[in-house]
Parts: sequence; C-alpha cells; structure tokens
Amino acid sequence: MSRNDAVEIAAEVLFETENAIKCDTGDPDPVWIPKSQIMEWSEVWGEGDSGVLVIPEWLALEKALI
Repeated sequence: MSRNDAVEIAAEVLFETENAIKCDTGDPDPVWIPKSQIMEWSEVWGEGDSGVLVIPEWLALEKALI
C-alpha cells in the first residue's frame, strides 16, 4: 500500500494488546486499531506512544476517524 492510500491521524496509545492498540484520537471514545494495519512510517506503535498514526484510508473511514 502506498502513502497515497494512507491517512495520518494524531493519536496517543492508551493500551496495547498483542494484536491491536487502543488510541485516543481526540474523539469522545478511544478506537482500537489492528497492528497489522499500521503503516511502516507511523510514529505510533505501542502503549505510551503519541504522534502521527498512519493507517489505510478504508480503515479510517470504517472507524469514523475521517
């Protein structure tokens, strides 16, 4: 997947499991993001990280982040 198909979202990781991260993106409810969908150039990967979360556009739409 290319950067053109990706969305950048400001996020802070609140919790992490083996397969997903729970992110505060400024919306009222935190959102779970599968680790398998995080793009390699993301700044956010695990618990305690904050910065730019980069995910596919389809996932951002599905999670109502855009």
